[in-house]
Amino acid sequence: FDKFTVENSSGVEMNSELSITGVLNVKSGMLTTNGNITLTCNFVAGVSQGTGQIAELTGDISGNVTAEQCFPARRAFRFVSSSVTTSTSIRANWQEGATVYTDSSPAGYGTHITGVGTDPDGTNGFDYSPSGNPSMFLLNNSTAAWYNIGNTTNTLVAGTPYRLMIRGDRTIDITSNATTPTDTRLRATGSVEKGPVTMNNFNNSSGSFNFFGNPFHAAVDMNKVLIHATNVNPNYYYIWDPTLGGRGAYVSVDLTVGGGTTIIGGASGTTQANKYLQPVQGGFFVTGTAGTVPQLVFRESDKNTSVDQTATFKTNSVYRNPYVMVNLFTQANYAAGENASDGLKIKFSASGNNGIDMKDALKFGNLDENLARTIETGYYSIESRNMPANDEILPLFINQYRFTDYTFLVEINDIADNVTAYLKDAYLDTETELNANSLTAVNFTIDPSIPESIATDRFSIIFNVSDLSVNENIVNTFSIYPNPAINGNFYVSLPNTAGDEVHISLYNILGQEVYKFDGTMGADNRVNIQAGRLNAGIYIVKLKHNGKDSNQKLIIK
Repeated sequence: FDKFTVENSSGVEMNSELSITGVLNVKSGMLTTNGNITLTCNFVAGVSQGTGQIAELTGDISGNVTAEQCFPARRAFRFVSSSVTTSTSIRANWQEGATVYTDSSPAGYGTHITGVGTDPDGTNGFDYSPSGNPSMFLLNNSTAAWYNIGNTTNTLVAGTPYRLMIRGDRTIDITSNATTPTDTRLRATGSVEKGPVTMNNFNNSSGSFNFFGNPFHAAVDMNKVLIHATNVNPNYYYIWDPTLGGRGAYVSVDLTVGGGTTIIGGASGTTQANKYLQPVQGGFFVTGTAGTVPQLVFRESDKNTSVDQTATFKTNSVYRNPYVMVNLFTQANYAAGENASDGLKIKFSASGNNGIDMKDALKFGNLDENLARTIETGYYSIESRNMPANDEILPLFINQYRFTDYTFLVEINDIADNVTAYLKDAYLDTETELNANSLTAVNFTIDPSIPESIATDRFSIIFNVSDLSVNENIVNTFSIYPNPAINGNFYVSLPNTAGDEVHISLYNILGQEVYKFDGTMGADNRVNIQAGRLNAGIYIVKLKHNGKDSNQKLIIK
């Protein structure tokens, strides 16, 4: 069935099995399941096509329901929370009642939950793996510390969140990290919760991150939940998106723009998360100000079963007010059209506050690359501030580089015509103009052996506000990569110049011209400079295009 509705004051009793792919709606009366109802999820060509959900309950459900959620193939951690309270163990449900770690029936269901590296397999309910490393964790909100669960013999409780490594279903070879991940269905059988469901196990300190799960088997609108919360920041919440970067990244979901535009650790457009916390999903919520005990209440009216579900838990809307968004990619991922590693957003308004308040989203640290705005002594994934001022400098923060070649993708939207933004690279002493109402890609490289190259404050955004007259300043409009370069081989790139005549000169630190190129830009808007073997050191690259000169510093190593 796609949809199944109960509207009978005398109640309905299920005496045969029923699978629901859409919405179970109990409008009146009692639905007695007798354990015969399954809310299924499906994959089509490796993409999750949603799951059956339970609409707002005005009636009641008696008996167990089996609830599924689909996780597309990717070896990564997920934030998961059972949507039913079980009378049987975690092992009986998410591990499909396995007797030993090689149990793999039925294919496509269940996952390995590891925590034992020696015989006997199944100790405390865990699956064997060669390392014995645990794969399922809880968070102590009071201490902000993760700890591995002690067993999988305990029951699942609706709304209790976990950090779970999903490697694939139980058919994979758990003894090899190189095994190909598979599409995975997790299912649990138990009783459903009827709202309101109250959660108050918070860290009461202002700005603390607290981990909670969705207690319903339905998407919930976090705008509605947080509006009625007590002493919880209503502007943002955080999820984990396993598709970002190499191992996943935190997503700051901006609820202030109505549609719930998503920011990946800050940046929009490369994640599908939004204001809807999905079934079997956990998230982080931030304590507001100290003094009042924080509390979340999930109500039946917060549910929204009409929104589509996707692979990563969901869909973007568009934020149209003035902003700057910065995504950080590895160059390989950018070239392949894959997801960013992290990002940030800076929102502008005439009434904005340049200080720190609850409209600014704290940065949640990732396992890998982190990109954030540095404000005073803290780091933020989303900043709300006043309109740009002339010569204003907004420092950025980056750490935990895992590669050497990266790309910034910067979007400028609806900032005034007399405002020009630049990306400042303190290491190379360059400023790259950022295209207004468009995207600008800026390549850069790092050298872990050079502290200035990997400095956390290497980059910043600078604004120039003119009086609407012609700006005569000479700026660096082209990019060089790799930089540092090996010998004299590198690329000079200038957007929208394919076929244009350009003149490029390379000077050493003494001002001597050591290389010259007179020709046209390639079809890919770049020129491959092959200046031969040059001594290590600092050089100046000068480019002339359409009568305008600009220059940048190049490091040869």
